[in-house]
Amino acid sequence: MKETKTLWDAVVELTTGVIVDLDAPLNDEMVSGQIPVSICSASLVGVGGTYPRGHGNYISTRCNKTGTIYSIVNLSYEDLTDAIRLGVITDDTIEADIYDAGDKLKVAFVTDKRLPAKCLEPEWWYNERSQFRSAITRKKYNISEDICLCEHPAAVSAAVHFGRYNYNEVPGSVVKYGKCIECQKEYRTVHTLQKDN
Repeated sequence: MKETKTLWDAVVELTTGVIVDLDAPLNDEMVSGQIPVSICSASLVGVGGTYPRGHGNYISTRCNKTGTIYSIVNLSYEDLTDAIRLGVITDDTIEADIYDAGDKLKVAFVTDKRLPAKCLEPEWWYNERSQFRSAITRKKYNISEDICLCEHPAAVSAAVHFGRYNYNEVPGSVVKYGKCIECQKEYRTVHTLQKDN
């Protein structure tokens, strides 16, 4: 459970009036249903490319009737707005697996078949989304409870949370240090940095 509120929690509270309850009990129950496409917040990183990108700014949507916020794990602002503009999404909702993160706050993993698979590749595990990382990853890759997520090759990138980076340890590379979110096994990876021409 989180011990302090994050900047994102403060943004959600200020922009929507929804108070983030850090002590709310987690509900791993998932329901499939429709979520609104009305975007209420997004990160602000400049993103290029064309639809479908499979990357971009993370978003939350809001149901204007109920005030419920949906923090989306796997669909970018750019791909959603392009899908609407191009007529791929023609109504006000999309299909998703929905997890309850507290009063008027939900976490959504988009499953809408109208969107190309590329659109649904990114995964943002920030803030309330992180509470459901194990449940969503297990469902996505059909992983049984008797193995750790980090033991499944397709799920290891979602299972390991990298919290420390070192740019000096290996010249021309970034060294990432992390732990599995379930078994706490430690990971160290080295990624070569691309040189500018």
